[in-house]
Amino acid sequence: MNQNISLAELANTNEIYIDTTAIQSEGFRELMIQNAKAMKDEGNAIKIHRAVLNAFAKIQESGDVCEGTVAEDRLNMLKALEEGGVIQYIGNQLELRCVEQMYLEQLVTYRNKKKLSLISNSYELVHDALLMNQIGSFFGKEITTFRLSDEGELIQVTKQGVTKESSTQTDNSDNTSSQTEKLLKMFGLR
Repeated sequence: MNQNISLAELANTNEIYIDTTAIQSEGFRELMIQNAKAMKDEGNAIKIHRAVLNAFAKIQESGDVCEGTVAEDRLNMLKALEEGGVIQYIGNQLELRCVEQMYLEQLVTYRNKKKLSLISNSYELVHDALLMNQIGSFFGKEITTFRLSDEGELIQVTKQGVTKESSTQTDNSDNTSSQTEKLLKMFGLR
């Protein structure tokens, strides 16, 4: 069964968490271009753990020029999206556990209060989140999981596998002198 749903539509019904692997993917820019303005207009924000900032900082410091450039680009995008009100940071940036553990903790903590969705390109994290839906001691609403394609499409993943796709289309943005302003305009937040 195919059902198209955009990130903005999903945010109207679910609290959305997005992890490092999805932000790092090529599709993150396209996803935000298509959905950031609608999310801001609706007063919705994506939840990102502060430890993601640490992960990107470590990638920048790794010495790999290609990955460092991508990490810097994503940090700039996150800054613009936070300024535009589309991203809300959660958690403690000084936490020593891995990002995946912290996301799972958030999902366990809040699934009894809200409908939650996780966007991740990490097979292990998606698998663990889906496992929570099957464990009887984890009370609460079912967690929906998505992976992000390089084209910016949300692809729902269930315990049976991929089930639904949501198309987003690319859009061109205006150039400005400030990188943050350029990104805010690209995401439709200015």
